[in-house]
Amino acid sequence: MTHYKNNKFLELQLRRGKSRRDFFEYQYEGAEGTLEQMRKFTDVNEKQILDLGCGYGGGSAYLACNGLKITAVDNHQYDKKFLKDAITFANKKGAEARFCQADAHHLPFKDDIFDIIRLDSVFEHLKEPEIALSECRRVLKSGGLLFISFPLFYSPYGGHIDDYIKIPWFHVLPDKFVCRIIRRRKSKPGLVTTSYVERLYLSLNKMSLKKYKRLVRKCAFKELHFEETYFMPHDISLFINHLKKALADRSLTQTRKTFTYFNLASFVEFIFLYFLYRLPAPLKRRWREFITSGIRAVLS
Repeated sequence: MTHYKNNKFLELQLRRGKSRRDFFEYQYEGAEGTLEQMRKFTDVNEKQILDLGCGYGGGSAYLACNGLKITAVDNHQYDKKFLKDAITFANKKGAEARFCQADAHHLPFKDDIFDIIRLDSVFEHLKEPEIALSECRRVLKSGGLLFISFPLFYSPYGGHIDDYIKIPWFHVLPDKFVCRIIRRRKSKPGLVTTSYVERLYLSLNKMSLKKYKRLVRKCAFKELHFEETYFMPHDISLFINHLKKALADRSLTQTRKTFTYFNLASFVEFIFLYFLYRLPAPLKRRWREFITSGIRAVLS
């Protein structure tokens, strides 16, 4: 759901892992697509929105700045300093959002109080996703909508480790082995260190498409919209979006500069994914758990 319409967002892709503020700004600019999708299904003005698993809070701030009444919740991200930083960043944007620490499995809210719930890249990290979905059902008003999107574990890069290990499906190997290889990498400065990536990887519940579908039915949700998404790793996405921008601007200088984001390994990776995602439909259906990067859905 992320849009790549301006140079600011492209620059934020480059530095998103350097600081909390940078990641906040990255989330803020990227939430435009979320708002557009919401508006396709409902009138969002003055609606009560629960941004569940809001992370650094940038997306929550963007929605609040566009007229939505936001309650932004996270659990593991929010130590005292983190919560203070998230509130400070949002205030600087003029966002009137409520930030709090809460567990998705035990939401501290009354029944039937939210018009919309947003679960963006959160579902794959929940220890008990069925309980969390049931909690969403409880606090969602009758006729309310749940917007959910997340990467599938068995996709080529579903392990959240591609900042350090770019071998497709490497994450499906035994956990101890994957963690050992991550630790051997030289840690990058900023937020996305090897220890951060290891914790992120170990937090995954290994959610599959089949399991997701089963949980949705079990928790009595109805799918109003469902689509499969296809993911290119960060450096490839960066290259593609910079190239599109350079070609749109008809700038030969920028086009040449764009190739500085690309190396031989990225080129091989791009070719592999390009043909994988374009397999004939019967083959894609048969192997969809291993090809589809993620899902985007609207539930009621």
